Amino acid sequence: MKRTLSILLVCTVILSAAAFAPVIGLSSDDGTVEIPILNGDFEQSPAVDISQYKYEHAIPGWEVEYRSMPKSDMTPEPSEKLFHQIINGNSKNGTGNGTNVAHIYDNCDNNSSLGDYKYGQIIMASDYIELPALGETTAIDYNLIFDYIAPDYDKSNGQDLFVKGVARMWAGVIFYNDSNQFYHEKNGAWTTVPTGERPLNSQWNDGCRVIYQVSGGDEVIKSGEWGTIQQEKTAPVGATKARILFNANANNKYDFAVDNVKLFYSPKQAAKITNSEFEDTHVIPGWSPYFNTSFDANEYYTLSNDKAADGSAALGIHKDVTNKGVYIYSDPILLPEGDKTGKSFQVTFDGRSENGKTRGRYVLQFYQNGADGIPGTSDDKVLTNKGTGGTTGIAPAVYNSETGELTGGQYLGVSDKYALSGTDNYRFAYQELTNNWKTYNYPVKYASNAGDYDYVRMSFYQVVNQGGTSAYFDNLVIEYGDDASGFAPLSIRNADFEAPMEVPGWSVYNGVETDGTIAYMASDDNKLSGHLSLKLVDKDPGRMIGMWSEPIDVISGLTYNLSFRYNVQSSLAYDLKFFNATGQVYDTQRGEFVNADAAVLTEQGSVESVKTGETADKSKEYLAPEGASYARICFNTVEAGDNSTSCFDKVELSSSVPAGLTVLQPYLECDGERVTDMSVLSAGDVVQANVNCYNNTTEDVTIRLILVKYDANGALESIQSKPAVLAGRDPNAVMNEKANANVQMEIPSEGGSIKIFVWDSFIGMNNMVNPTSITY
Repeated sequence: MKRTLSILLVCTVILSAAAFAPVIGLSSDDGTVEIPILNGDFEQSPAVDISQYKYEHAIPGWEVEYRSMPKSDMTPEPSEKLFHQIINGNSKNGTGNGTNVAHIYDNCDNNSSLGDYKYGQIIMASDYIELPALGETTAIDYNLIFDYIAPDYDKSNGQDLFVKGVARMWAGVIFYNDSNQFYHEKNGAWTTVPTGERPLNSQWNDGCRVIYQVSGGDEVIKSGEWGTIQQEKTAPVGATKARILFNANANNKYDFAVDNVKLFYSPKQAAKITNSEFEDTHVIPGWSPYFNTSFDANEYYTLSNDKAADGSAALGIHKDVTNKGVYIYSDPILLPEGDKTGKSFQVTFDGRSENGKTRGRYVLQFYQNGADGIPGTSDDKVLTNKGTGGTTGIAPAVYNSETGELTGGQYLGVSDKYALSGTDNYRFAYQELTNNWKTYNYPVKYASNAGDYDYVRMSFYQVVNQGGTSAYFDNLVIEYGDDASGFAPLSIRNADFEAPMEVPGWSVYNGVETDGTIAYMASDDNKLSGHLSLKLVDKDPGRMIGMWSEPIDVISGLTYNLSFRYNVQSSLAYDLKFFNATGQVYDTQRGEFVNADAAVLTEQGSVESVKTGETADKSKEYLAPEGASYARICFNTVEAGDNSTSCFDKVELSSSVPAGLTVLQPYLECDGERVTDMSVLSAGDVVQANVNCYNNTTEDVTIRLILVKYDANGALESIQSKPAVLAGRDPNAVMNEKANANVQMEIPSEGGSIKIFVWDSFIGMNNMVNPTSITY
């Protein structure tokens, strides 16, 4: 008793003073973790002679299914042509492996012994394998590794038991969730696990979709020699179990053995970030690719800030190959009501090239509404220069930049939208663009002088037979009318390309209005990787712009590493913001979740001074706080003066399963509700201090949770403490479950403050995490 009192006296002195610097027991392991597989080496099964095709023993940890074709309702019996067995590598005619191996043999092609059921199939599947808990909210990368041999085991060429020929087999991993579903890879969806006599067949064929065949596969395995095969596979979010499958398919001859089956995963998992390198096809309001145009690393379009004629952006069209063109056109441009006969158009725009002599092409296209009468829908027709199938139609006139005359109309026809696949179907006007911005005028008159079109679109294009070129366009104006009544401008959505671009997976989070001084884009200006990077432009010294990613699921207690590439003209500003399930954001200063209002969201995270104009990589670790449900990656400018430009690329977020002891931030509750302010508490209320921990060591660890109440003058009023033993991880388990420790106290008086400490013990008195303070 005296010893206890003396310890408490020492604690009182310590707890009345400033808390020691925390010693946080958090570590990470970048190595892979092996998930135990029952009987993965097949040593728990009796071995038989390789000629004994009827294997009458169970294989612990594995299930074997037989099937036949074309009548799949028959289950064939093991025979000399179709069997599985466990053999020893040192047995007669063995594999030379020296240990037990699983052997599958299928020589049923045109096997008359099966009658109408000519083709046999064998599937061997592991029992369900429990996966790490973080797979419930994170897509995890797995690596299946096993030893393999086929065929001609003894190399005697005197045995007729084995199929001679190319080494061949199928193998894979199927993932399952807790709702009795397996992941159907072909359809990309969770599917109910089939029932019946042969459920594995439906799963390997439609779910796993066989990911490996040695013949023509990713690995080179020599016939008759052991080799190791690795198959990488990503489990979808929600996967909690898996099965490993080996299969001798029905339509070929198979003879193979496997051994030492292992499944690994990396505790550092890459989170899925939509458009993490900003290369995805983005959306420029009012503009889109042609109907069937596809883009890749060799041809793309973007907004450019550096190349803008004025304002903050211009349309840029880029191509690095000569066999494809890049086509961009406007939304439908509607015309005034009335007779269109004799009307014409005056098209004006600014243009320039990246390297001079670029053939920037452009055309005003004429369209007829389809049966629905709505402009821009799939049944609309485009009036082209060359028709198909003899259909009568009218072609638009085009402007010849060399002669200054209108030409066209010599090709008649109406074609559907998919005729826009080659230049034979329409004629373009074009200009040899120069390195300097120039204004181009483009008069257009419908060839027949008739008015059987309903609306127009403006198209910009990069010529097919040019590569390594870039053309830029800005400030489009189209006037419509005639000489008698005059011309008036048409309404064109985003004709000056100043409207904010829609960057897939990213959006503005601080509510700033983009204009000529504030802008963002996926741009090739100062690109850091690939063709495009996220670019934030801030020419307003009194404002900043912030972009954040779509929500990314996280698990509280895990460490997340944010990495990215950057090039900035001022300070580097970034953050990883955590949110709970109700949308509140974690305030790192207060150590709690608060309402995600503008004031909190615009609080800058990390702001660092870096070398201006230098491209570099950055990484930083964050601990997901207790209660975190998802996170967003944030990039922003700083209110530091004129011409602040920041570019970002190659964004990655990875997580680590705690390898050691992790103590999360403690928190206070009263009647089941979180308490962050003493004003909600009254004398006599019972509060409870909580702390959640992960003990992924294999040893039991004892911690001491301490709850202290101070009065308004800072004097200690009451202290409650309680030890908690955190059980060590089972050596066969991948990750220990989260453990909770708590201690209660009745509040002696109102006001004052409360602190929660987590120590290693009353003897060591080392803080295992920063104390949590609750103040009035």
